Amino acid sequence: MESKSVHHRAITNKDLERVSIAMFYGPNKDTVVGPVEELIDEEHPPMYRSYRYEEFLEEFHRQEGTRRRVKEVFQLQH
Repeated sequence: MESKSVHHRAITNKDLERVSIAMFYGPNKDTVVGPVEELIDEEHPPMYRSYRYEEFLEEFHRQEGTRRRVKEVFQLQH
């Protein structure tokens, strides 16, 4: 898979090499994120429900500028 470069500016330095690091990547939007089944038992119940990565992204953007944390949306009440 080939990544597209975003429009950006950089100040060059003749004495140091420039390093670029990809920071905006993630799983496919249909990927289910959730607790590892082998780690769950009565003494160690899941803290968060499973969700599709797309649901996480939607909530992340919906909460932009608020103090609420995205993880609270997926947190289970025990």
